[in-house]
Amino acid sequence: MRNISLIIIILGLLTACKTHKLSLKLSPDFYKDQVVYDQTKDFKNQGEQEKYWTEELFKQKYKRQKFDKYSGEIKIIDDNHMRFGEKSVQFDKGSSGIKILLNSGVLYTQLLMQIGNLGITDLEEVTFVNHTDTAKRFRFEATSERISNPIIYFIELTNNNPTKETSIEDFIKGSELTFLKQGWTQI
Repeated sequence: MRNISLIIIILGLLTACKTHKLSLKLSPDFYKDQVVYDQTKDFKNQGEQEKYWTEELFKQKYKRQKFDKYSGEIKIIDDNHMRFGEKSVQFDKGSSGIKILLNSGVLYTQLLMQIGNLGITDLEEVTFVNHTDTAKRFRFEATSERISNPIIYFIELTNNNPTKETSIEDFIKGSELTFLKQGWTQI
C-alpha cells in the first residue's frame, strides 16, 4: 500500500511538472567555479582518477592569489588542537607540515570553512603539478562537524628563498599561501 502511494505521488509530480512546464534554470555564473572533467575518460583506479582531477583543477582554475596571514591570536590548546578566534582546528599529531602552516597563520579555519570547527588531515605534496622550485602544491582533507564527508582542498605555498637543502618543514615556514581551492568531496 505504501509503495502504491509513493508511485501515485511521483506520477502526480511528474504530471504537474509536464503540465506547467516547470524547469530548473541556473544562473550563468553557477558553473564558473566548477572544473569541467572529461566524463568519457576511463581510469584503472581511484588514484589515477584523482591525479587527473588534480591536474585539471590546476590547469583550469589556477590563478596566483595572495592571502594575508591570520592576524588574531593563535592559541595552542594541545598537541593537535589550535584555536583561531572562535574557531578551532584539530589536526594530525604526526604532520609537522600542518602544524607549521597553522601555527604560522598561513592556513587558518576561516579560509576554509565558515561553519563549525575544523579537522585537517593528510597533508600531501602533489609533486606531479609542481613546476618551480619556489612553489610547492599540496592537498589535504578538511572535515567539519556539520559536513558528513571530508572535502579535499588544494593549496600552493610560495617561498622565494629555498635552496636544494631546504627541508619541506623549512620551506613551509618561509612560505606564503598563493593558491587555495576546494577540490571535491570524498565519498
